[in-house]
Amino acid sequence: MSRPFDVPMSPEQLPQQRLVEVVGLPPLPPGTRIITDALKIPKKQAQRAGPKKDTFLVALEWAWSPMHSRLQGFSLERYENRDWVLWSYFVDLEENGDDPWVVSAVCPRSDLDERTAAIHLVIASLKEEIEVQDLDHFHWIADSGLLGPAEMRAISRHVWPEKPKSLDGEKS
Repeated sequence: MSRPFDVPMSPEQLPQQRLVEVVGLPPLPPGTRIITDALKIPKKQAQRAGPKKDTFLVALEWAWSPMHSRLQGFSLERYENRDWVLWSYFVDLEENGDDPWVVSAVCPRSDLDERTAAIHLVIASLKEEIEVQDLDHFHWIADSGLLGPAEMRAISRHVWPEKPKSLDGEKS
């Protein structure tokens, strides 16, 4: 299976990052459960070799140094017309010869529309990565699909809220 997004090789290939509209996020219906713990994701979903029919959401990139980076794409799949499954595609796993597809989150609820499911599964997945790997804010959007820069800015404000400034102007 090929990579679900293009890897930008120059700044001109990146989606618009600077001027984006401010959008709100749809609320998550009460009682909705999202599973992000790898040990609790059902084996029948987690052990598959990638999505069968998916919708590409977004690709995010972190570039801490020339030799230390992360490029992760997100795709959403409706599993057996019931559950929403968020797949992550890791380019570094692909380059090492490993399976690049990993199930990041599952929502066992079929009454969510695709956009709402995508937004809240990405939020849950990123929050899990913050908790488990101390992941910082992404550095740029490498490619956009169903979720564009405006949605990703709103998601990032939700996942990485701005820290209040102290009296001397430094972030605390």
